[in-house]
This record gives sequence, C-alpha cells and structure tokens, in this order.
Amino acid sequence: MNKTVKSFTYYAMFFMILAVFTYAVTSFAKGPDLESYATITISAGDTLWELAHEYKEQHKLSAAEFVEWVEAKNNIQYKPIVPGELIYVPILKKDFQEGSMFASNDVRQ
Repeated sequence: MNKTVKSFTYYAMFFMILAVFTYAVTSFAKGPDLESYATITISAGDTLWELAHEYKEQHKLSAAEFVEWVEAKNNIQYKPIVPGELIYVPILKKDFQEGSMFASNDVRQ
C-alpha cells in the first residue's frame, strides 16, 4: 500500500473511533428524562423552598439545588408557582415510596 492510502486509513479509523466514543459518552451522560421523575400538584401557599425541605429525604439535594432544578426543568425561573400547577420534582418515580407522607401535595406516578 502506498503511503497516502495507509495514512488515510489511519485517519478514517481514528475519526470512526472518535465518533463511536462521542456517541457513547453523550448517550450515557443524558441521565433520566423528565418522565422518569415524580410530579406534584402545587397547593395554595406552597413555595419551592418549603417543598425542598418537605421532600428532603427523597431528593438528597440542598434546598438551593432543589429550587434550581425545579425552576430549570419546569421552565419557571422568572414566574411564581400557582395552586393547581403540576411540576416535576427531582425524585425518581422508581424511588418514590407509596407509604411516604407528602403533605397536601398529590404525587403522581
């Protein structure tokens, strides 16, 4: 094989391996989609900070991390939550336990 064809083969193999590696990393790094998280219905007087404390045993985040996650995933950074609104919380449905007390909020699975 001449030098040019051999060099091209190496470059092609390198980029093919790089593409497979990139695909694998991005596929596994996505994490669960929103449908795998529990949702709650907001009650009158609820705040995200109170909900963070109420669910602290289930989400294992700081209150600030909980609030940031909920705001980002529910696209509510600059607007108040309202009674009756359904929001995702950072508790996986598979980790939600039926016997858990969730105050007045309705947790849907």
